[in-house]
Amino acid sequence: MSHITRSSRLARRIIAVGSATLLAAAVGAAYVAPQISGLTITSYAVPLRGAAAGTITIDQASAGVLVVSLASSNTRVISVPSSIPVQPRATTATFVATGAGPGCAKVTATLGGRTRVQQVVVHPASTATTLTLNIPNQILPLGGTIASSVKLGPSALLSASLTSSNPSVASVPATVQLARGSGSFSISARAEGCATITATAAGQTVSKTVQVVYIGG
Repeated sequence: MSHITRSSRLARRIIAVGSATLLAAAVGAAYVAPQISGLTITSYAVPLRGAAAGTITIDQASAGVLVVSLASSNTRVISVPSSIPVQPRATTATFVATGAGPGCAKVTATLGGRTRVQQVVVHPASTATTLTLNIPNQILPLGGTIASSVKLGPSALLSASLTSSNPSVASVPATVQLARGSGSFSISARAEGCATITATAAGQTVSKTVQVVYIGG
């Protein structure tokens, strides 16, 4: 047997062993199931008795339908469907979050052992006509403050009253001074939780929901 023939057979044997090893590795590779990668709701403040669109995102498409579980931490505040299907070859699906009553809640989506959470609030209804309470629609980080304001239509009043339903969570000054009908104040985030901030002036009352969350870091 020539040297060339022996070398050729050895090369073929090495290739065959390598191919078998690669095949075994491919067959033995663990299947990684799709998992949820994102959850968004278009509005942090969901309208009272209104709706906001939600979107879930998964990290990879599937050949079949995937079912993502949804839950609200407080169904008296926010209601969502119990689950939402993700269609084959899709990586997103939409749902509707409905504002059931004033307060704070979190919406949770779960798939593949992974969970994503979105915080939301619903503001109380208001019948005020010339009094407005402006508080940014965002989470209040624990230990921080958030700039807010009151605006009153044509009036000679020089101040408006402020209250918090839970001052141990979010505190405000007792009054805000008005200049030409407008005044600014700060809300202090003291503990995790939910509170209602109320402004009163000229026989009118308006309230907004705030939520304090520990951000970490």
